[in-house]
Amino acid sequence: MAKHAIDPDPGNLLPELCILRALLEGWMEYNEADQMKAIPGAVTLTDNIRKIVDTVHKMQTRELLTSREFETGLAELTRIIVEEVKDPDVIKRIADRFAAAFALRPAGAAVALLGDGDEAED
Repeated sequence: MAKHAIDPDPGNLLPELCILRALLEGWMEYNEADQMKAIPGAVTLTDNIRKIVDTVHKMQTRELLTSREFETGLAELTRIIVEEVKDPDVIKRIADRFAAAFALRPAGAAVALLGDGDEAED
């Protein structure tokens, strides 16, 4: 118990995942002659593996922006640029860089707000 209390990375579930995978493999080998007997235990082990994988995924993605948060931030950034930058050539260059950096189609949020460059040529 004391070892676990001082664990520097208590959220690391990789050891538990490895143990469950090894148990599943061993269980299936042990019951190789009677696969029907192995199914209930295999289902339980597989479900526990899935739960750990889901938990690890949630922990890894907890700090990531959702696509909606990203789009909102990008839209706000483009609004700021449009408000603060008055040179149409600079706006076109920024729109082009946004399009390239974020693989935006012309209808993308940044390009739509910044313009596709046609305005700069008028």
